[in-house]
Amino acid sequence: MRTLLRMLPLLVLFCVTATATYGADDHEKDAETQKAALGQGKGSDLPAIKSCDRIEIVLEKTAPDQSLPKKANITDADDLKKITDAMKISEVEPSAGEIAMTLRCFKGPKMLRQVWVYGDGEWGVVRLNTPSWTLGKNAELATALADLLKANGKK
Repeated sequence: MRTLLRMLPLLVLFCVTATATYGADDHEKDAETQKAALGQGKGSDLPAIKSCDRIEIVLEKTAPDQSLPKKANITDADDLKKITDAMKISEVEPSAGEIAMTLRCFKGPKMLRQVWVYGDGEWGVVRLNTPSWTLGKNAELATALADLLKANGKK
């Protein structure tokens, strides 16, 4: 009993730390509705994406412009900011378009998020067990990604 009482403060500290560290990132939580997905987008997805130090842009076979390079790794802080600044969260009706580009967002070796982007700038985060709802639409996102593929990409 005495050992348990001595360990109690440590256990409480662990629980508080674990909640702050892991509970704040609800990426793997289901988003049954677009409203829930928008909340997760604002609360954890976009902050996680903004914290990344590398974004891999992959041109998909369904992209309208197949003349672009197929892949680029973006690590320059200014280029990362161009991407994340264009990822504006807004209530947009999902369009059922085709994925033009996929973004894999990393911090060190860990992939934090995978993002799909349509040719018109509609975008969302890939979810595991529920639909990958639209989180926003901004033509500047598609333009920035195409420009970065041209400047940094590999065929």
